[in-house]
Amino acid sequence: NAVEDSRIIPYYQAIIDNQSSTVTKYECLARLVDRNQKILSPVLFIPVAKKIKVYSQVTKLIIEKSFLAFEDNTLEFSINLSIEDIMSGEMYNFIIDKLKDSNASNRVTFELLESEAIQDFKKVERFISEAKRYGAKIAIDDFGSGYSNFSYLTKMNADYIKIDGSLIKDIDVDKTSYIVVETIVAFAKKLGIKTIAEYVHSSVVMDKVKELGIDFSQGFYIDEPSISIDKK
Repeated sequence: NAVEDSRIIPYYQAIIDNQSSTVTKYECLARLVDRNQKILSPVLFIPVAKKIKVYSQVTKLIIEKSFLAFEDNTLEFSINLSIEDIMSGEMYNFIIDKLKDSNASNRVTFELLESEAIQDFKKVERFISEAKRYGAKIAIDDFGSGYSNFSYLTKMNADYIKIDGSLIKDIDVDKTSYIVVETIVAFAKKLGIKTIAEYVHSSVVMDKVKELGIDFSQGFYIDEPSISIDKK
């Protein structure tokens, strides 16, 4: 019902440039508004959407509404895609058509979940290549959480790596996490890939993230997801 009634909406979470401490982009996060106007997390409804075969419609609604929100400003924005989205011919065509028709195509980043195993790299490479023709960028989301290996980065031709929150959240007290993130950042810099720290939840973590030379930060210390994009 939420899909049919267009009650799938994006919430926006700011991402800051660590050098200037200014908001330069937003991540568009799916939320469901139930009939009592309660906002539901994707953790609750995405598995159901996949089970009842309406997941692609959820993705389309988020893409449509996110592009509309950023059409007439200069901010960058990112949208999450699953490997399942990219493997779908219908979704591939939908996204490419959207990029062809939008003024915001050169400001969008598609975040691909690193934790999902990829069976067919040719399809992924085709999507990335075509999306970049229209100025779109690619981020590997949750890097360090699942099937991580550094050869993955060279295959994906990513513009950004989003370092998984499980590595960032305790970086001030967990030496191992610090060393792993340090290694990821050093490797990314050599490849010319920008890094984004997820789950920055305190000033101490923020200081460590800057110390490591990570380019951008996102998390509750900076901004909580909101229905508006005008917060600074």
